[in-house]
Amino acid sequence: MYMSWSDDCGQSWASPQRISENVRQPHWRWYATGPGNGIQLSRGLHAGRLIIPANHSDHSNPSRHPYRSHIIYSDDHGTTWHIGGIQEDRTNESSVAERANGDIVQSMRSYHNKGLRAEAVSSDGGMIWSHVTLNPDLITPVCQGSLISWMDGGATDIFLFSSPSGRSRSRLTVYLSQDGGRSWPSQTLAYAGSAAYSNLVQISSTQALVLFERDEYSKISLSSVRMNKANWLPANQN
Repeated sequence: MYMSWSDDCGQSWASPQRISENVRQPHWRWYATGPGNGIQLSRGLHAGRLIIPANHSDHSNPSRHPYRSHIIYSDDHGTTWHIGGIQEDRTNESSVAERANGDIVQSMRSYHNKGLRAEAVSSDGGMIWSHVTLNPDLITPVCQGSLISWMDGGATDIFLFSSPSGRSRSRLTVYLSQDGGRSWPSQTLAYAGSAAYSNLVQISSTQALVLFERDEYSKISLSSVRMNKANWLPANQN
């Protein structure tokens, strides 16, 4: 694992620094962050903490090598990094978002063979997590997905989540939650065809963009989604 930083909006980057010794265990092999963005906590005892969702394969048992999600964190603006909470097995590529009360939700690729998104919640800055549950509102294939909290100038429980919808990697959908990801009653279709990995970013008080793979991984597209009083307006694909 390496870390770098930029103080000119990404025009130049500091030399990468290796942080593997602090953020992985000896029996972990395959390792990845996200895919997608991390967050900085804004509320509670751990305000300011940087949280990066990550994932690994666990080789502590020589006959079984499950995937697990975890997080890494920094309390000194990225100077030093540490391993946070480690999830149950059958979890993988993940995203994190902060609720209005400071709780963190980790949304994870699931290997539970139920066609549902896995998730867990932490109330202590990502160190201890609830048992993994499967969200019945998010019917998704085994695939990465993107989760963000909606920033509106104050604490909010509005979340967005993007992922293929259904049992196959198709129908890239952006879901809307108004209760911190507990339920997802509203959704808008960003792309009807073959689609896979995605990443969300909010760019205004009413608009988000979703970048995603499509057409059997042959193209990457950007789609705009808008909200009006927490209801969806039609998506606009570019």
